[in-house]
Amino acid sequence: SNLSHQIGEIRANPNRLKVIQTAVAGTDMQLERLIRSDPTNDRWYLERGDLYIFAAQLTGNADHVSSALNFYRQSAALSPARLVPLYKAATAHTLLEDYSAALA
Repeated sequence: SNLSHQIGEIRANPNRLKVIQTAVAGTDMQLERLIRSDPTNDRWYLERGDLYIFAAQLTGNADHVSSALNFYRQSAALSPARLVPLYKAATAHTLLEDYSAALA
């Protein structure tokens, strides 16, 4: 896919990778501040989960997927009627090849 190609290009260029990693870290700090200031806003957790999925795709680090799952679960707990956090959690489980959890 186009995104996979772009991530491959980023990984292949150390300078570009460093810029993207710095941007991801800055975004993560901003989302952490937003969560602290408004801990009941489920969307901040959803956004932070998405950021960690991107970081996992960028680095290949499965720990980032696990962190994303935690944020998706927090989002779902705050807004149980919303399906988006559940869908994103299921997608994250498939990235970890945990298909039974994805179907749960």
